[in-house]
Amino acid sequence: MPPLPNRSLLTLFFGLATALCTLVLTAADGLAQEPRAAVADRITAEVEAGYRAYHAQDYGTSVDRYAEALALGHDDASIAYNAACSAALAGQSDRAFGFLDLAVGFGWIKSAHLQKDGDLESLHDDPRWAEVVAHATAAERSVATRWGSKAFQTPYRKNLSTSEKAAGLAKLWSEVKFNFAH
Repeated sequence: MPPLPNRSLLTLFFGLATALCTLVLTAADGLAQEPRAAVADRITAEVEAGYRAYHAQDYGTSVDRYAEALALGHDDASIAYNAACSAALAGQSDRAFGFLDLAVGFGWIKSAHLQKDGDLESLHDDPRWAEVVAHATAAERSVATRWGSKAFQTPYRKNLSTSEKAAGLAKLWSEVKFNFAH
């Protein structure tokens, strides 16, 4: 049996191994950051291209650019909604409904806007339209119920009298002075 290396050599070996692993992981993390930034830049470019194409009335290109941004991982409800509008204007109703479902899933809850939007008029006669409106309305109601519940209501008033404001500031200042000193 060969003799065991002394303790200081083992410590040095494990220290170097740990440092090497840390270096490799840090470098790998740096490499992982680069593609995420590149994807974010590409998403931004696709959204901007979709916006420009929409305003140039090139709705087919617009929906394709928005679709590409969403495929890259963009999860903004307004982008999915814009893609639906572009698809509807391009005569692509199946894609439009797909993007509307996606928009509602991402949190699009403006059901009144949805119903009045002229870009989506071509979809109103389709049986799927009522389902999309119902989902958006239900989501809007759910959000209103959640944020309008008593748990989020406060006893505070929006407008305080001048004496109430002065009293509040005096109390705050005294607490700041006390906490600073102690």
